[in-house]
Amino acid sequence: MNTEIFKEEIIKDIADDVSAGLIAFVNLDTGEYRSYTEMGLEEIDFYDDDIDWQREEKEYLEKMENWEHRLKITPMESFEAFQVMEDFANECIPENDPFQKVLLKELSKSRPFARFKDEVFSSPYLQDWYKFKLEKYMEYVKDEIQRELKYLNEYK
Repeated sequence: MNTEIFKEEIIKDIADDVSAGLIAFVNLDTGEYRSYTEMGLEEIDFYDDDIDWQREEKEYLEKMENWEHRLKITPMESFEAFQVMEDFANECIPENDPFQKVLLKELSKSRPFARFKDEVFSSPYLQDWYKFKLEKYMEYVKDEIQRELKYLNEYK
């Protein structure tokens, strides 16, 4: 299997989806992928075959089930996402900026994800956060794909 089919743009698109909470299914032979919400996957059984887009989704899922080498990429575990926020505070905010201490303090309280989001969204670092988070999710997606490809190459 060839990792070269996974161009940067595909990795970025998958990372965008997964960082938004979607589950991505990736064909490791072709690089094709499709993302769904968890609820959306559960509801597909109830789709109506008389409605075009619902019938097409059901057909696509059946096609995906026949992919020989398929990988399911889920959002990061909460401890991994927490580490991304902590890394952002430590790596992207200058030590002499009081905002770094604010972020780190918010991460030590209850509901750290909501507190971090509230602080970053009202700061001048919002675009830096989006860029950093995307880079980390792209690394995560690449690692997931490479790990699965390595496994398949060793055991085929």
